[in-house]
Amino acid sequence: MKLTKIITANRWFEDENIFKSHPFPFNVFEKFLLGNIDALCVVPTEGIELYHRKGFKGEIFKVSYFVDVDKFFRVPKEEVVKKIPELSFDGLKIGFVGRISEEKGIDTVIEAIKYLKDKGKDKIRFFVVGKEAPEYFSFLKSKIEEYSLEDNVKFLGHFGYDKLLYFYNGIDCLVLPSRTKSWWKEQFGRVIVESMACGTPVIGSDSGEIPIVIDNPELTFKENDYISLANILEKFCDGVLEKDKLSDSLMEKSRKYTVEEVVKNKVEIFKKILQQ
Repeated sequence: MKLTKIITANRWFEDENIFKSHPFPFNVFEKFLLGNIDALCVVPTEGIELYHRKGFKGEIFKVSYFVDVDKFFRVPKEEVVKKIPELSFDGLKIGFVGRISEEKGIDTVIEAIKYLKDKGKDKIRFFVVGKEAPEYFSFLKSKIEEYSLEDNVKFLGHFGYDKLLYFYNGIDCLVLPSRTKSWWKEQFGRVIVESMACGTPVIGSDSGEIPIVIDNPELTFKENDYISLANILEKFCDGVLEKDKLSDSLMEKSRKYTVEEVVKNKVEIFKKILQQ
């Protein structure tokens, strides 16, 4: 009986989506593994081409992380405001959740808000949740001061999962403006699924896996392109795009990432490999 060998790249290869030549002895281990397995499972879509470039001849399957979407659901506005009073703001509420560091591209949102404010669209507030990298945080604060956006950008600190539920529900849209670096590219974007599970739209850059998970070209923009981002935000300002109209389809889309669906997909992949 043939022994089928499978490597799940989201475990051993740590979600590679940037081509790298590894130093000795890791390059030897990698070459040995790729020459002695029958199949690969990758999370980033770009991992498929990457491992073909590395010379892998077997079949490569796309898989996904799971997200505990049952922790994220709709919450009445009154409950949101009790938990996070800042979200009582009467205007477009934009959110960000994640590391406040340079590769996350928060400055792109600040530039977009300035652009909209210069056009007379100033009833906008950007709420940032996460831990700060000190140097980048200082850079952001100086930009906010330079553009006189102190009333438009608010840093709320780090939230636990229990409070994130209310945050996602309280904003009109989440923005994930990540930018690719030589050493990093967005590999999944778990916050996208969490936000969608609450019925809140996500706008994202085209870094890595973001457009795949968002699955809506109308809500994606070229990374670093603050004018394209501003144009999407303006549609929310003007009511061309509305959270309430998108909410049900977003919640349904998030169900693709439940534990049950992700496991079901992997089981089907393993069955297919074993039948070959």
